[in-house]
Amino acid sequence: MARLSTVEIDIFLTSASPDQRDIVRTLREIITRRADGLTERVSRDKALTGYLVYEGPGDQMVFAIGLTGGRTVTLHLGPYDGSRQLQDQCGAAFGPFQVGKGTLRFGDPAELPVAAISAVVDATAGYLGPSVPAQKAPAKKRRWR
Repeated sequence: MARLSTVEIDIFLTSASPDQRDIVRTLREIITRRADGLTERVSRDKALTGYLVYEGPGDQMVFAIGLTGGRTVTLHLGPYDGSRQLQDQCGAAFGPFQVGKGTLRFGDPAELPVAAISAVVDATAGYLGPSVPAQKAPAKKRRWR
């Protein structure tokens, strides 16, 4: 995983409250330890300006962490949004925090549903699908008789 440096993360967290810092650090640790092949960056895209985003091959957004003015942290979970199985498995744990189909909002680091978030992050490979296109089988050699 291509990760931001400690300095870049400190800059990202400059305006964050202590609870926001703890939440972001916990979420970031879960994502960076459990999901391979992602790139971490601070978004400059119009829709998610200032969010910490995690992208797969082809710049496909998988996760996004954003600081809100209300002293909360928003987490977008691409694999959760696209999976009925994960919604069934984690929906009860996410219910109190859900603000959109695949979006959660947290204000207290002690209330993070770590096991459910970890389960979604563990599903990243299935969400991304094969990152390398399948290769054609070699042509069979003809035998002349």
